[in-house]
Order: sequence, then structure tokens, then C-alpha cells
Amino acid sequence: MLTGAYIKTKNKITIKIIKDRSITPEILNRARNILKDMLKSDMIIEFDIVDKIEKEHSGKFRVVVSDLEEKHT
Repeated sequence: MLTGAYIKTKNKITIKIIKDRSITPEILNRARNILKDMLKSDMIIEFDIVDKIEKEHSGKFRVVVSDLEEKHT
């Protein structure tokens, strides 16, 4: 099961998971709870079940894609 994370805002992350019969709502809820505990955050965690995850132009998969602007300190 290949996954990728898409960060839209500071408060929301969407995790793409390639469709698999073993993925159940219970598994997704358990994964969401584990991630919330790990992140120590009230971040909204959504799952998007997809047929495939697109590769970059380089032919590689990006594990994390972020729309957040970089802040330079």
C-alpha cells in the first residue's frame, strides 16, 4: 500500500492511499488517532483512497507535498 501526504494548510493534511480491499473505516480511524497522538496536534487528518499516486516529472514519488509557503527567519 503506497501512500503520500498532501499538506494544504497548517491545520489540515490529506493522506492518499492506493485502493486496497484491506483498508476499512476502522483501520483509517485507528491510523488517524495514531497520527494525531504523534503530531500532538488538533490537525485535521483526512484520507483519500485513490487508484494510483502520480509520479513527479523525474519519475519519482513525492512522499510529502506541501502547499505551505516557506517562512524565512
